[in-house]
Amino acid sequence: MRKISKYMGICIEKILFVLMIVLVAITFLQVLSRFVFKIPVSWSQEVVKLCFVWIIFLGSAIAVKEETHLTLDMLTALLPEKLQKIVRIIILLLMLLCAGILLYGGSKYCANCIGKTMITLPFPANIQYVSMPVSAVMMIWYLAERLKSEILGKEKNL
Repeated sequence: MRKISKYMGICIEKILFVLMIVLVAITFLQVLSRFVFKIPVSWSQEVVKLCFVWIIFLGSAIAVKEETHLTLDMLTALLPEKLQKIVRIIILLLMLLCAGILLYGGSKYCANCIGKTMITLPFPANIQYVSMPVSAVMMIWYLAERLKSEILGKEKNL
């Protein structure tokens, strides 16, 4: 399970790197063409939006993997160790519930958008919306792994 998580994390990070390069390059091209050459590139805004959406959702999956979401542990730090563990398990279960809702809602939205295309690009509109269920599946994977480690009391070596 850890090998899959490690490989999946590396793949996501490489995809995020490429998406950031594309996002910056297309944004630069858009600004240059609009303000210097006075010729707007119609498809650039849609590519930037597509990259941005994927960066947000894939980035949130990486944040779940690396436990870098915002946490407030001022109160839980005052609790005894056993109670802290219970609180962490409850939080992980709530995060799993949220990821499940994202998976359900994202899948339903993708199903409703079948047959639609992007405005300026010849791609299906689902190419941007499928980022929700894809990232939700990744979040569920990482959360299940963390929950297993927390319950079994193993170290976090993701």
